[in-house]
Amino acid sequence: MLMSRRLLVVAKLLGFVTAFALVVHLGTMIFASRNNTSAHGIYTGWGSAFSNLGKYGGHATGVDEYSPEGIKPVKAALVALVRNEELYGMRKAMRELEDRWNHKYNYPYIFLNDKPFSEEFKKGIRDLTKAPVQFGVLEPGTFGYPEWIDKEKAKQERETAKYIKGHSESYR
Repeated sequence: MLMSRRLLVVAKLLGFVTAFALVVHLGTMIFASRNNTSAHGIYTGWGSAFSNLGKYGGHATGVDEYSPEGIKPVKAALVALVRNEELYGMRKAMRELEDRWNHKYNYPYIFLNDKPFSEEFKKGIRDLTKAPVQFGVLEPGTFGYPEWIDKEKAKQERETAKYIKGHSESYR
């Protein structure tokens, strides 16, 4: 009696595992058949589904994106509103961008400040990239509080803020 119960439990478990494997296999066949237009086999559809990755920054081989048949890069620039004293943080952020992405595309950088950038800042930024870099100075009044804001009340609100960078005036 005990042996037959164990056999029944094992048989049910094997039946469940077999049914699960069959469902996964059928799902794979259906997915592959929708993406597969050739008769080379069931899994060739997966290759064609992922072959477009190279066009969008992936690592698939194929047409070079800068060839006449390739996808053209987007016309864009990376813009940062930053002060001279934030050089270290900006370098850290740029290093991450360059290491992971921009070293392939060389999108230009545009840095804006309320004062002229120091030569130390410019050199520290230019040393990190091959991409074009431009530095600009904003007009007075565009970096900071508008004239109609009560600066004393803003200071009190900053001091009691309970969110990331809430105490920092430069993030307002």
